[in-house]
Amino acid sequence: MDWNKASGLSGIGNFILGIVVVILSVASWLWPQSPQSSQSSSPTQGDGHLTGWIVALAVCIVVAAALHLKAASISRTKPEPRGATVPTVAIATPVDYERVGFRHIVRGYISPPDHSLQVLVFSGDGLWYLQPHVDVNGSLWTVECQFGNRDKPGGSYKIVAVLGDDLKERTYRYLSNEFVKSNLVLVQRQDSIEPTPNVVPAQHQCPDHWLHQLAENERATITAFVKVIYCSFEAQELSRPVPFIKFSFQLHNGSIFRISIEDDLEGFIEFDHPSYGGSHQLGGQLLMTQYASMQNCLPGNTGRFVIEQRLSREEAEMISAVAGQADAQFMFDQLSIAIVGADASQRLEPKRKYLHMGITMQKEAFEYNRN
Repeated sequence: MDWNKASGLSGIGNFILGIVVVILSVASWLWPQSPQSSQSSSPTQGDGHLTGWIVALAVCIVVAAALHLKAASISRTKPEPRGATVPTVAIATPVDYERVGFRHIVRGYISPPDHSLQVLVFSGDGLWYLQPHVDVNGSLWTVECQFGNRDKPGGSYKIVAVLGDDLKERTYRYLSNEFVKSNLVLVQRQDSIEPTPNVVPAQHQCPDHWLHQLAENERATITAFVKVIYCSFEAQELSRPVPFIKFSFQLHNGSIFRISIEDDLEGFIEFDHPSYGGSHQLGGQLLMTQYASMQNCLPGNTGRFVIEQRLSREEAEMISAVAGQADAQFMFDQLSIAIVGADASQRLEPKRKYLHMGITMQKEAFEYNRN
């Protein structure tokens, strides 16, 4: 952490300054020597020793000052607040394996609203093609993408959206992992040059048909838009008659629906340490608590819930024996919660959301998905 680094550098600087003070105190006590000793010593030798001490002290002061300046520079850096909203982008339409024409409208959502983004199409020649300017309206975006050449129908293509507007070239062979990316959508180009449109009677057409399609697609894949963004230790009592550990999770609603979670846990938590020869499935009771902020969670909001894992005495002793070790960790990717609509108007069927996270005994959270 930057704050710990700043504190450490400042401490080293203070230590060096302390050494300077001690040396100066000792020097003032030793000098001047007695007159007889001064007269018997060579003037040239005395001047040399004095010059050496002055150079050494000057170097110490310069090093200490440099460390303090570096610490001040680091401490001015504002750390990112824990639990801050994570920017997200997703493609809503088309969906995987949908057939598209030479040109096709691609739509999706973005959080925070009105954030800039770019869309690329991966072609059969192994290149990503940057698409035209994306129109963003609040949390929704749309762009017309081109799939191959007009006179060459057929073939498979991939679509991805990335946050920001850093891409300037027309084609790219690779996309950096530093980009925040959407879900990857695989589509098929129509075998005919011009696809036959679906004709809908005018009186039944809705001018916002794509919004209806967006909602239907998100209903079917709601768990892809609800993400676990952080986990931490809430409490642990390993010496009680009934030992337990509590874990706190933050869940971000990146969908266009109002959602809730139910007190309905399925699966298990695993504990792993090399000395135990692999992961160990914890067998005690699992309880969900403190999930009020995940009731009627609005689009773009982040809520919180706590899971309590009760332990056997043997499990508590096993965990206590490796407490504080970096390679001792808990994994939650086999544990799922139930995502539901906040009310009947959302028309969301309950879906299981797996918690693809882990945390070490040194309280470092990480994404974890063995699949």
